[in-house]
Amino acid sequence: MTATDTLVGIAMRDLRARFEVPFTMPSGRRERVLLALEHLLGGDGYLRQRHLGVILDVRLRLWVAERIAAALAVLHRHAIVASDIAPSNVLVSFAGATPSVALIDCDSMVFRGRQALVPVETADWQMPAAFDEPPVTRAADAYKLGLVVLRLLARSHAERTLAPNTAHVPSELRPLLSRSLSADARNRPPAGEWVRALRVTLNDPDLVRRYPGPARARHVPVAPSPAREAPPRARVAPSSPYPRRGRRRSATVEAVHAVLILGAIVLVGLVLIRVFTLVASSAAGSPVQRPVVYFARPGGFQPGSGPGLASGGP
Repeated sequence: MTATDTLVGIAMRDLRARFEVPFTMPSGRRERVLLALEHLLGGDGYLRQRHLGVILDVRLRLWVAERIAAALAVLHRHAIVASDIAPSNVLVSFAGATPSVALIDCDSMVFRGRQALVPVETADWQMPAAFDEPPVTRAADAYKLGLVVLRLLARSHAERTLAPNTAHVPSELRPLLSRSLSADARNRPPAGEWVRALRVTLNDPDLVRRYPGPARARHVPVAPSPAREAPPRARVAPSSPYPRRGRRRSATVEAVHAVLILGAIVLVGLVLIRVFTLVASSAAGSPVQRPVVYFARPGGFQPGSGPGLASGGP
């Protein structure tokens, strides 16, 4: 949308009527959601588990890839780069004889080198840092189209390499996929080349049998090991019914004894110090200073005697 030759925004159609479907959540709750590429990257029976009645075999997956490639080819012919090709940005419908798709979230799209916002890439779908290239070119779109094909066939949200998934990719598509994921941007196949190759592959009547997809690991029950008879336990003489309480009482008695001994030692030391002080004072001929004990009265502290207290010497 433009106003006075200034780009002011992008208008997007309401696509809910075409792409919204009733979806059964894992909790069992039914909701209407926009069916997107992210719902197609799991196992072949995922949509049936969500009660959509669709089997995601290799043929249907390649039809989705062909529709996405065709949409990109149209955009590129009109000098538009999608930039942020990601699983939540590609809506999918299985209402017709063949799937249909729509690219949304076009705020990252680039038109003839111009963009409304700074392009943002979805995590795990961004250009590899090692490639050191911007995401706003047709070559970057070609790389992400390769990711779409690889992850659809590998039933994966994170795969980036062909080697571990070669067996799941039709042989006719392996050279294109290898070129799409390479660091050589100039050698990546354009979207139109993908469209032609995918249509040729879809003509193979034996396609589903040849490429059934990754086999799920089968659960093999493990037989329980035979029970062994436990050896007889040695008889042990019964212990005291209160072992902790007995230990606690013994420790308490020992602590009291230690405190009493320590107090006796301190008292003897004080007495000895007092005796030595008196002897030294008598030897020097100085009068002995008799201690005076004070006790409290309403008028304040005064020397004197009181109950249990003496004002004289010992």
